Amino acid sequence: NPNLSLLYGGGGTGSSAVLYAVALFLCSIIDGIAQEKHKYQAYQSGIVVRAATVNAIYDHMLQLSAEGKQNLLSGEATNLVAIDSQKLFEVLQEGHLIWSCPLSMVIVTILLLLTLGKATLVGMVSMILMVPFVKMVVTNMMSIRRKRARYTDKRVEVTSSMLQAIRFCKLNHYEEKFVGRVNEARKAEMYWVRRELSMFGWTMSITVLTPVIASALTFITYSLMEGGKVLTSSQTFTTLLLFFSLALSYQLCWEVDWKGSAGY
Repeated sequence: NPNLSLLYGGGGTGSSAVLYAVALFLCSIIDGIAQEKHKYQAYQSGIVVRAATVNAIYDHMLQLSAEGKQNLLSGEATNLVAIDSQKLFEVLQEGHLIWSCPLSMVIVTILLLLTLGKATLVGMVSMILMVPFVKMVVTNMMSIRRKRARYTDKRVEVTSSMLQAIRFCKLNHYEEKFVGRVNEARKAEMYWVRRELSMFGWTMSITVLTPVIASALTFITYSLMEGGKVLTSSQTFTTLLLFFSLALSYQLCWEVDWKGSAGY
């Protein structure tokens, strides 16, 4: 914003622009180092949690009695170890967003108010109005995921049974029967997978369109409130950048919510 103001208004000196550019460069370096450090620590934490979860699952299964193993499917155990533990690993990769996203939203909101004043409140209200709709979509996605998990367990159970009895299947020519059972289970599973992905697509579409609508409403409101006052390049580009930053924080919140629901 200061550099654009210098270019647009012609005020200030070239040394001021150089100082702002150097400051931005240094901030980018610090941000990159901090991001990579966080990724490393989050990765290490995820590995520890995933290993502990897998260990707890196997320890619990080994201590089950004969009655307790009657209703336990091998597909369910395989999904717990291979898929569900991985979901916990993914949640820990972005778990810090639970506190950092609200903080970044507050900072961006203050910067928007300092840039265009009260006109930005219209854009922010339009973004907030999308929250209940996205929350409803995420809730439906969680319900669909629970239903899909049952069909996934069934498919893995059939596949595991076929592989464990592969010699029996080959000797008796049961390959086609097992393949038919696997395809049938996969077909039922794909119905819920498509519904889940369609819900996720709606969420991403809303996330992409929200900053565009908010920016347009803000610029219209600013022109009406200021009596047709022309926006400067520094105000326009700064507002667009801040709105997209705000939308990114919203998007990250939905991703954390989605991954949290998957881990749950």
